[in-house]
Amino acid sequence: MKKQTIIITITALIPLIVMSCKKETDRENLMEADNPFINVSTLPYQAPDFSNIKNTDFATAIEEGIRQQFIEFEQIANNPDEPTFENTLVAIEKSGELLTRTMNVFGMLSSANTDTILQKLQEDVAPNLVALQDALFLNEKLFERSKSIYQKKDDLDLDKESARLLQYYYDKFIQAGANLTIEAKEKLKKINEEDALLSAKFYNQLLEGTKSSSLVFDSTEDLRGLSQSVIKQAAANASNAGYEGKWLIALQNTTQQPLLQNIENRETRRKLFEAEYGYEMPKQLTMEVKRFRHDHALDILEESTRRIKRIRPDSKIVCCVHATLGTYYVTENRGYDNWDKVGNSIACDVFSTTILSYSLPRSFFKSITQRTLDIAKKYGKGSQRWLMNYYQQPDDVSEIEEICKLYSEMGVESLFAWTYRGGYGTVLAAPNALEMWDALGRGYGAVLQR
Repeated sequence: MKKQTIIITITALIPLIVMSCKKETDRENLMEADNPFINVSTLPYQAPDFSNIKNTDFATAIEEGIRQQFIEFEQIANNPDEPTFENTLVAIEKSGELLTRTMNVFGMLSSANTDTILQKLQEDVAPNLVALQDALFLNEKLFERSKSIYQKKDDLDLDKESARLLQYYYDKFIQAGANLTIEAKEKLKKINEEDALLSAKFYNQLLEGTKSSSLVFDSTEDLRGLSQSVIKQAAANASNAGYEGKWLIALQNTTQQPLLQNIENRETRRKLFEAEYGYEMPKQLTMEVKRFRHDHALDILEESTRRIKRIRPDSKIVCCVHATLGTYYVTENRGYDNWDKVGNSIACDVFSTTILSYSLPRSFFKSITQRTLDIAKKYGKGSQRWLMNYYQQPDDVSEIEEICKLYSEMGVESLFAWTYRGGYGTVLAAPNALEMWDALGRGYGAVLQR
């Protein structure tokens, strides 16, 4: 059975139906005459004919596809016949053929071969696409029809595919907010709109940040360990970027840079590792984006906490926020600024903070620790402090023991250390990783004895 796809990363309700007769006629004429998406492709498997598709074709096709599917949803919702699997769920699945056909190609191109036209269109259509999503899942009539079918599911004798489709839509309606009050649905629509607009903008900023982030090297010795094909491509990348006679490695938006595992030059690995976590991306981070990210992150943590405690009610959830200002690669405070909001949340039972550099003055360690203790006490949480025990090490490893003692004497209830034993001998390990781990063990042991 065909699976209808609706893009949910972008949002908001903008009137699409009310327009002049002349504008309607003009658009239909344009679609019929020039737009390759108006008809099903005649290529094998209905593959898109990219030779006949221009970036300027998408906007009109998406607008018309949204308009058509919006009308189809209303027709299904207002069907006077008794709700059935066929006239409701199958009808929903079969709706939006033009939009699906268009978005399949648009999504693929905007992800793999985007340009400024497609990027702008992503932001422009975001409100309309999320409005369409809300028109389906926040439509009370459609939900009631789907729910009535779901309540009779045991008597319908559905095959496995159809039963799964019924369960999918019922769950999706519930998760999307179909049971909310009218007032709550309107509030949710506004949240969805903000989510969509910010997500579209953030995606494009992220892409721009990724494209502009790279490392340039002067010698192939810096790239020792890489294959000749990779080195050749790095030379071509440098030439295209205006660095003739050099080698350019572009950063990839992954958890780790894939080339780290092959590069033998430790200094090169260090530069690549720090570049991954140190560059500013996106280049612009508005207060609206920061606020949304903070709220969304806390929502995810709170939902995760609820789910964990349903399974293991006695679990103690530790939430760690970063004390990052002034640390070894951070020049701005990227941590969660509102510690009170985290401390007062159900997301954690233990409030924890971390530092990323042993080179900071002890007064900074003390002030962050005291602030951590104050927040934990204020909201009835446990307190915890983290130690960094990988990659970077203090000038004297005995400082690790001193910090453990400092935390203990100030009243911190538990300690946690970042260590990567599996990373020993790699860029993740400190130069004297074994000595650091031994020092940490001595520091822990002294705390336990006290």
